[in-house]
Amino acid sequence: MEKILAAQNHNNTFLLSQYAEEKKLFSLSQQNRTLNQKFISKYPFIWKSKTSIFRLEKSKIIIGIVIFVGTFFVYKNPVFWSLPFLEQSGVRYSLLIFGMLAVFQLTIQSMLHQLDSISEKANEGLFLPFSDKEIIAQFTIIPVAVMLFLLCVIAIILKSSFIQFCLGAGILSGLTIVLFYLQLKHKNLLTKYYFLITIAILAVSLFMSYK
Repeated sequence: MEKILAAQNHNNTFLLSQYAEEKKLFSLSQQNRTLNQKFISKYPFIWKSKTSIFRLEKSKIIIGIVIFVGTFFVYKNPVFWSLPFLEQSGVRYSLLIFGMLAVFQLTIQSMLHQLDSISEKANEGLFLPFSDKEIIAQFTIIPVAVMLFLLCVIAIILKSSFIQFCLGAGILSGLTIVLFYLQLKHKNLLTKYYFLITIAILAVSLFMSYK
């Protein structure tokens, strides 16, 4: 209660959301609580990643989805084709690719920020009894699942083939893991290589929309 009151007085919504998740855990039945505690003790960063999803900058993801839906309607609906700058199919196709890129980029950017708290605490001297490989492997499970879900929805909308989805999923999963690794261990290099990663995500978007 002391911690909650202190967080309320300082308007610290980050801590309040953490306390809310802990309260949910402690309110579980004894059996479920034991199972959850065992899971958390073995895979703490999966749990951390799961709770971080609730603190995502959802506005970015929503903006990305809205952009994609808008560009898809323009690409498919002949009503928009009479506009001067949308007469050419190449322009409409480019807008569709931009919409797909916006979904992936804005979602990744929103999720990357969730690693900042871990890296900042580690730099301040917090010892984590896990290797970098374990941290990345556990923390990226939820983000990769989110990206694959978005890719699946886009593949269904665009009627992409199963092979296109599988190859796109493999590349996008690998890129997500690389981005999270750079964010955690080599943040200074992230800006240097982010352009190349963006090109790779663009290539996935082109591949998924190719007929």
